[in-house]
Amino acid sequence: MGVVVAKTIRNSGHEVYWASAGRSRESRGRASDAGLTDAGSVERLCEICAAIVSVCPPEFAEGLAREVAGYSFSGLYLDLNAISPDGVGRIQGLVTGAGGEFLDGSIIGVPASARGQTWVYVAGENASRAAPYFCGGPLEFEVLGDEAGQASALKMCFAAHSKGTAALQTAVLAAAQSLGVQDALERQWARSGPNFERVASSIREARPRPGASSAR
Repeated sequence: MGVVVAKTIRNSGHEVYWASAGRSRESRGRASDAGLTDAGSVERLCEICAAIVSVCPPEFAEGLAREVAGYSFSGLYLDLNAISPDGVGRIQGLVTGAGGEFLDGSIIGVPASARGQTWVYVAGENASRAAPYFCGGPLEFEVLGDEAGQASALKMCFAAHSKGTAALQTAVLAAAQSLGVQDALERQWARSGPNFERVASSIREARPRPGASSAR
Protein backbone atom coordinates (compact mmCIF):
# COMPACT_ATOMS: atom_id res chain seq x y z
CA MET A 1 0.00 0.00 0.00
CA GLY A 2 2.88 2.37 0.70
CA VAL A 3 3.98 2.13 -2.92
CA VAL A 4 0.46 2.99 -4.14
CA VAL A 5 0.46 6.04 -1.85
CA ALA A 6 3.86 7.05 -3.22
CA LYS A 7 2.69 6.61 -6.83
CA THR A 8 -0.37 8.74 -6.16
CA ILE A 9 1.78 11.52 -4.73
CA ARG A 10 4.11 11.30 -7.74
CA ASN A 11 1.12 11.35 -10.11
CA SER A 12 0.05 14.53 -8.32
CA GLY A 13 3.28 16.26 -9.38
CA HIS A 14 5.54 15.80 -6.37
CA GLU A 15 8.93 14.17 -5.95
CA VAL A 16 8.72 11.33 -3.44
CA TYR A 17 11.61 10.38 -1.16
CA TRP A 18 12.04 7.32 0.98
CA ALA A 19 14.64 6.16 3.53
CA SER A 20 16.51 2.98 2.63
CA ALA A 21 18.46 2.61 5.89
CA GLY A 22 17.60 -0.72 7.51
CA ARG A 23 15.16 -1.74 4.78
CA SER A 24 15.07 -5.08 2.98
CA ARG A 25 16.17 -5.80 -0.57
CA GLU A 26 12.50 -6.33 -1.47
CA SER A 27 11.59 -2.88 -0.17
CA ARG A 28 14.49 -1.34 -2.08
CA GLY A 29 13.28 -3.05 -5.25
CA ARG A 30 9.71 -1.78 -4.83
CA ALA A 31 10.95 1.76 -4.21
CA SER A 32 13.18 1.63 -7.28
CA ASP A 33 10.37 0.28 -9.46
CA ALA A 34 8.10 3.10 -8.24
CA GLY A 35 10.66 5.76 -9.14
CA LEU A 36 11.24 6.97 -5.58
CA THR A 37 14.31 9.00 -4.60
CA ASP A 38 16.42 7.56 -1.79
CA ALA A 39 17.15 10.04 0.99
CA GLY A 40 19.15 7.39 2.83
CA SER A 41 17.85 8.01 6.35
CA VAL A 42 14.80 9.28 8.21
CA GLU A 43 16.93 12.13 9.52
CA ARG A 44 17.67 13.25 5.97
CA LEU A 45 13.96 12.94 5.06
CA CYS A 46 13.17 15.34 7.88
CA GLU A 47 15.70 17.82 6.51
CA ILE A 48 14.60 17.89 2.87
CA CYS A 49 10.85 17.07 2.82
CA ALA A 50 7.99 19.49 3.39
CA ALA A 51 5.66 16.60 4.22
CA ILE A 52 6.10 13.07 5.54
CA VAL A 53 3.45 10.40 4.98
CA SER A 54 3.63 7.41 7.34
CA VAL A 55 2.39 4.05 5.98
CA CYS A 56 3.65 1.12 8.05
CA PRO A 57 2.39 -1.77 10.20
CA PRO A 58 0.37 -0.10 12.98
CA GLU A 59 2.60 -1.43 15.75
CA PHE A 60 5.45 0.69 14.36
CA ALA A 61 3.46 3.91 13.80
CA GLU A 62 4.17 5.51 17.17
CA GLY A 63 7.85 4.61 17.08
CA LEU A 64 8.27 6.16 13.64
CA ALA A 65 6.51 9.34 14.77
CA ARG A 66 8.79 9.49 17.80
CA GLU A 67 11.84 9.12 15.56
CA VAL A 68 10.64 11.92 13.25
CA ALA A 69 9.85 14.16 16.22
CA GLY A 70 13.35 13.49 17.55
CA TYR A 71 14.74 15.22 14.47
CA SER A 72 12.55 18.30 15.15
CA PHE A 73 10.59 17.90 11.92
CA SER A 74 8.56 21.09 11.40
CA GLY A 75 6.61 20.15 8.25
CA LEU A 76 3.34 18.31 7.65
CA TYR A 77 3.14 14.79 9.11
CA LEU A 78 0.28 12.64 7.78
CA ASP A 79 -0.28 9.34 9.56
CA LEU A 80 -2.22 6.88 7.36
CA ASN A 81 -1.88 3.84 9.62
CA ALA A 82 -4.61 1.65 11.09
CA ILE A 83 -4.33 2.93 14.66
CA SER A 84 -6.84 3.76 17.38
CA PRO A 85 -8.05 7.30 18.12
CA ASP A 86 -6.06 7.10 21.37
CA GLY A 87 -2.95 6.28 19.37
CA VAL A 88 -3.67 9.25 17.15
CA GLY A 89 -3.63 11.51 20.20
CA ARG A 90 -0.24 10.24 21.31
CA ILE A 91 1.29 10.62 17.85
CA GLN A 92 -0.22 14.07 17.45
CA GLY A 93 1.40 15.09 20.72
CA LEU A 94 4.80 13.85 19.56
CA VAL A 95 4.61 15.62 16.20
CA THR A 96 3.22 18.95 17.36
CA GLY A 97 5.45 18.96 20.42
CA ALA A 98 8.45 18.94 18.09
CA GLY A 99 7.05 21.81 16.02
CA GLY A 100 5.38 19.85 13.22
CA GLU A 101 1.84 19.92 11.85
CA PHE A 102 -0.15 16.70 12.29
CA LEU A 103 -2.97 15.19 10.23
CA ASP A 104 -4.81 11.97 11.02
CA GLY A 105 -5.54 9.70 8.07
CA SER A 106 -6.67 6.24 7.07
CA ILE A 107 -6.82 4.10 3.95
CA ILE A 108 -9.88 2.00 3.12
CA GLY A 109 -9.57 -0.44 0.25
CA VAL A 110 -7.00 -2.61 -1.49
CA PRO A 111 -3.77 -1.45 -3.19
CA ALA A 112 -5.45 0.24 -6.13
CA SER A 113 -4.53 0.28 -9.81
CA ALA A 114 -7.42 2.53 -10.88
CA ARG A 115 -9.51 5.30 -9.40
CA GLY A 116 -12.70 4.54 -7.50
CA GLN A 117 -11.29 1.52 -5.63
CA THR A 118 -9.54 2.89 -2.55
CA TRP A 119 -9.98 6.03 -0.45
CA VAL A 120 -7.63 8.10 1.69
CA TYR A 121 -9.55 9.87 4.47
CA VAL A 122 -7.90 12.75 6.34
CA ALA A 123 -8.97 14.68 9.43
CA GLY A 124 -7.46 17.47 11.45
CA GLU A 125 -7.02 21.20 11.42
CA ASN A 126 -6.39 22.38 7.85
CA ALA A 127 -6.80 18.80 6.55
CA SER A 128 -7.34 20.13 3.04
CA ARG A 129 -3.62 20.94 2.96
CA ALA A 130 -3.03 17.27 2.12
CA ALA A 131 -5.32 17.33 -0.94
CA PRO A 132 -2.66 18.43 -3.47
CA TYR A 133 -0.66 15.29 -2.68
CA PHE A 134 -3.53 12.99 -3.72
CA CYS A 135 -5.16 14.66 -6.73
CA GLY A 136 -3.46 12.45 -9.34
CA GLY A 137 -4.88 9.05 -8.38
CA PRO A 138 -5.27 6.13 -8.30
CA LEU A 139 -6.15 6.74 -4.64
CA GLU A 140 -9.20 8.89 -3.96
CA PHE A 141 -9.06 11.61 -1.29
CA GLU A 142 -11.66 12.95 1.13
CA VAL A 143 -11.50 15.34 4.09
CA LEU A 144 -13.65 14.17 7.01
CA GLY A 145 -13.37 17.13 9.33
CA ASP A 146 -11.11 19.25 11.51
CA GLU A 147 -10.89 16.84 14.45
CA ALA A 148 -7.87 14.52 14.46
CA GLY A 149 -8.95 10.96 15.19
CA GLN A 150 -12.01 10.94 12.93
CA ALA A 151 -10.18 9.26 10.04
CA SER A 152 -8.77 6.54 12.26
CA ALA A 153 -12.17 6.05 13.91
CA LEU A 154 -13.77 5.56 10.49
CA LYS A 155 -11.18 2.92 9.59
CA MET A 156 -11.70 1.16 12.94
CA CYS A 157 -15.49 1.02 12.48
CA PHE A 158 -15.26 -0.05 8.85
CA ALA A 159 -12.77 -2.82 9.68
CA ALA A 160 -14.88 -3.99 12.63
CA HIS A 161 -17.88 -4.41 10.33
CA SER A 162 -16.05 -6.08 7.45
CA LYS A 163 -13.98 -8.44 9.60
CA GLY A 164 -16.91 -9.15 11.93
CA THR A 165 -19.11 -10.02 8.96
CA ALA A 166 -16.39 -12.30 7.57
CA ALA A 167 -16.03 -14.01 10.97
CA LEU A 168 -19.79 -14.64 11.16
CA GLN A 169 -19.88 -15.99 7.60
CA THR A 170 -16.93 -18.28 8.37
CA ALA A 171 -18.76 -19.66 11.39
CA VAL A 172 -21.95 -20.16 9.37
CA LEU A 173 -20.08 -22.02 6.60
CA ALA A 174 -18.30 -24.21 9.15
CA ALA A 175 -21.62 -25.10 10.76
CA ALA A 176 -23.24 -25.84 7.39
CA GLN A 177 -20.31 -28.06 6.38
CA SER A 178 -20.42 -30.01 9.64
CA LEU A 179 -24.17 -30.51 9.25
CA GLY A 180 -23.87 -31.61 5.62
CA VAL A 181 -25.81 -28.70 4.12
CA GLN A 182 -23.09 -26.43 2.75
CA ASP A 183 -24.03 -27.05 -0.91
CA ALA A 184 -27.67 -26.35 -0.16
CA LEU A 185 -26.74 -23.17 1.73
CA GLU A 186 -24.66 -21.95 -1.20
CA ARG A 187 -27.56 -22.59 -3.58
CA GLN A 188 -29.96 -20.70 -1.33
CA TRP A 189 -27.51 -17.80 -0.98
CA ALA A 190 -27.32 -17.68 -4.78
CA ARG A 191 -31.10 -17.28 -4.88
CA SER A 192 -31.74 -14.85 -2.05
CA GLY A 193 -28.60 -14.11 -0.05
CA PRO A 194 -24.95 -13.09 -0.40
CA ASN A 195 -23.00 -14.28 -3.42
CA PHE A 196 -20.86 -17.22 -2.31
CA GLU A 197 -17.78 -16.09 -4.22
CA ARG A 198 -18.07 -12.70 -2.56
CA VAL A 199 -18.38 -14.39 0.83
CA ALA A 200 -15.28 -16.48 0.14
CA SER A 201 -13.41 -13.37 -1.01
CA SER A 202 -14.32 -11.43 2.13
CA ILE A 203 -13.15 -14.32 4.30
CA ARG A 204 -9.81 -14.40 2.49
CA GLU A 205 -9.44 -10.60 2.83
CA ALA A 206 -10.08 -10.79 6.59
CA ARG A 207 -7.23 -13.23 7.20
CA PRO A 208 -4.04 -11.89 8.78
CA ARG A 209 -1.42 -11.20 6.13
CA PRO A 210 1.91 -12.73 7.14
CA GLY A 211 5.07 -10.99 6.12
CA ALA A 212 3.42 -7.66 5.40
CA SER A 213 5.97 -5.02 4.48
CA SER A 214 6.08 -1.34 5.37
CA ALA A 215 6.82 1.80 3.45
CA ARG A 216 7.64 5.30 4.57
